[in-house]
Amino acid sequence: MKTIVIDENYKGVEKHNTYWYIFKGNLEISFNVEIKINLIVEGNQTVNGNQTVWGYQTVNGDQIVGGNQTVNGNQ
Repeated sequence: MKTIVIDENYKGVEKHNTYWYIFKGNLEISFNVEIKINLIVEGNQTVNGNQTVWGYQTVNGDQIVGGNQTVNGNQ
């Protein structure tokens, strides 16, 4: 299964402040995802594969991960 990397260059991600980035809306990923930044998702997040978060993540709506989830920071 393909892996999507979300970093500061991912389409729709904006700088929020010195340490955080924000995605305004619902984030839907049909593959595995690897998040390499501190990320705020303002809507819902759905990942149909596995998710790895290397920093901190806040989801203001519902979060569904179809596979395994590993968070190396806080969530």
